[in-house]
Amino acid sequence: KQATAHTGYAGSTRTGPGGKVCYHNAEDDSDYGTLGHAEAVSVTIPASTLPDFLQVFFSLLPHGERRDPQDRGGEYRSMIGLPGGVHGRYFNLAEAAATKHGMQLEEGKGSDPDTLGTRTIDVYDT
Repeated sequence: KQATAHTGYAGSTRTGPGGKVCYHNAEDDSDYGTLGHAEAVSVTIPASTLPDFLQVFFSLLPHGERRDPQDRGGEYRSMIGLPGGVHGRYFNLAEAAATKHGMQLEEGKGSDPDTLGTRTIDVYDT
């Protein structure tokens, strides 16, 4: 098995007309930030590699913060998706890795605010 990745937007229940979610644009048509989404990368990995992946993921957030503090707003919040979210079988593993790196995990509700300065990662159900 191998890892695969896709980019897009996540973290909201709202979409634009016809289910659209778009990058910022001059027409403000289905803007992902306005709709409450955040920039996201979906990574599918073998479950056996999850502990190592989580250690690397959280180690990339210096002092519990993302590396682009100039980008502000809910569309840039720190988040992670796990099958079952905070109630899923992998949550405790993710929580332990986050805690080791001085961060806390919090259940994402959708359209959540920016996490900058909070050392918090929103968790969503994939």
